[in-house]
Amino acid sequence: MQIEVADKVVNISPQKLVSALNDPEKSARIVKLTYVNDSDEGIVRVKSGKSFSYKKSSKK
Repeated sequence: MQIEVADKVVNISPQKLVSALNDPEKSARIVKLTYVNDSDEGIVRVKSGKSFSYKKSSKK
């Protein structure tokens, strides 16, 4: 099976695709993306007037 990902085609066997359906990390890896868990520290978008500002998160 071929899946088009951001101007690239990734060949994936149906078995590999089915095995990744319930695993977000595995799904991301198959299509060459980086999985990021939302409980990790990162960037937070905060509404600021009519726009947004971005701040470093301090989740622990």
